[in-house]
Amino acid sequence: MKYTIAVLAAAHADVEQIIDWLEERSKAGVIHWIESYEAALDVLTQEPERHALAPEASVLQRPVRQLLFRTRRGRRYRLIYLVDGMEVQILRVRTPSERPLDSSDI
Repeated sequence: MKYTIAVLAAAHADVEQIIDWLEERSKAGVIHWIESYEAALDVLTQEPERHALAPEASVLQRPVRQLLFRTRRGRRYRLIYLVDGMEVQILRVRTPSERPLDSSDI
């Protein structure tokens, strides 16, 4: 069975911020980042629970998971999400340099 993906408002804002930052530097970089992001979302439609709990799960006291994805240049991003029935809720998209989440981030 396929899971549906719901990108929550904070995650959507994260994506917009990343795209805005990349657009200032490389139009091709934006295209490649979006391709990597969409491929990661597609992976989550299959078996989202096979990915590890995020380091923040114990602090947040919720089964928050993460999927790491890389860009063509090797930068690693994190999709942070919850599984609710057959829906995957994307909570945040984090860049390599961002601090771990706390309860105010969700």
